[in-house]
Amino acid sequence: MSRTEPAKRYDAICTLGLEDVLERELAAIGVNIVGRRAGAVGFEADRELAYKCCFWVRSAVRVRELLVRGRATSREELYEFASSVDWESMMTVSDTLAVDASIDDPRVPHSNLPPLVVKDAIVDALRKRTGRRPFVDRDDPVTPVFLSLRDGESALYRDLGGASLHKRGYRDIESKSPLNEAIAAGLLLRIGFNPEDHKVLLDPMCGSATFLIEAAWIATDTAPGSMRSFAFERFRDRDATAIARLRQEVQRRKKPTAFKALGADHHPGAIWIAKKSIAEAGVQHLVRVEESSIANWDPPEPGNLLVTNPPWGLRMEEGEGLESAWHDLGGFLRKHAVGIDSWVLSGAPGITRSLGLSASQKLPVKTGPVDCRFLQYRVHPACETSTSEPSVADAPQS
Repeated sequence: MSRTEPAKRYDAICTLGLEDVLERELAAIGVNIVGRRAGAVGFEADRELAYKCCFWVRSAVRVRELLVRGRATSREELYEFASSVDWESMMTVSDTLAVDASIDDPRVPHSNLPPLVVKDAIVDALRKRTGRRPFVDRDDPVTPVFLSLRDGESALYRDLGGASLHKRGYRDIESKSPLNEAIAAGLLLRIGFNPEDHKVLLDPMCGSATFLIEAAWIATDTAPGSMRSFAFERFRDRDATAIARLRQEVQRRKKPTAFKALGADHHPGAIWIAKKSIAEAGVQHLVRVEESSIANWDPPEPGNLLVTNPPWGLRMEEGEGLESAWHDLGGFLRKHAVGIDSWVLSGAPGITRSLGLSASQKLPVKTGPVDCRFLQYRVHPACETSTSEPSVADAPQS
């Protein structure tokens, strides 16, 4: 690929609350940042840099290439709008497609109609030129298309990743927790995780070990996209040379580290998933987990940083003993986290009172459908417990 190739416009998507992390990651890749809004950062880049974002940006869940933007206030206008794209340059009739959409327009009574109109426009455009039509594949389309429709303003994108970028490839069993890999990595970056300073990371309620694995990948400079494929690798207009160059870089950049990640969880099923994922991610030499209640766990080494995602009571099986679990977490922090930063993710207003500690910082973040806070605690040697901490619901929205 020539570096004289003109830059195109892209949008990177993240969970709400991680936009600043996403922008910093994109800037480090070398793209030109052109805008930021809730849950997204716009940038300009050539194809190779856009591909590189999919490989390396840990906090992103999508990277979308803008194809066309304009106004479309009727079915006919939307059809013509979608037909204006040169689809034949991007796909063949043998390629499958799928059209997803985000609709926020009171004039659109049925949100499933606009993506059907776009799909028809794509199919008709290729059929007119070739006499054949491509087919839809909702599960694994060669060409994933995304439509954004806001008050008559329309934008069509091509999704470079295909499957969400949080799907790293080391976990074939989806966790029930809304804390996905991109959120976990984004939160670690948000709080300034540095494996040179934080040589031992603790997670006493580690679940499937998402925090621990993502920290180990940061420490070893393992690309979050190193174990998976991307939609752009099947595009008709893909740059195969650039893709090969990027995959070589992914392997070349991996490095050894003295960092360790230690975790425990009382649930045997979670520990089984954690150990399987740790092995698949290739970090079993860095990450150790064991089955233990938080009240009984003694970390084999003192930690330099603690992060954890306790149960919030969102599922029926979490409700019983919830306050007791958080009370035990408070006891663990007083015993094993004195003098270090501890970060606790909470999506249950008021439950943090059970810790008996006051948070020194509260970072808002969306995890799945839940408004959460990532809460910082620092236990001092002569810490006196307090039950006066405001609930998460009362935390500042800044």
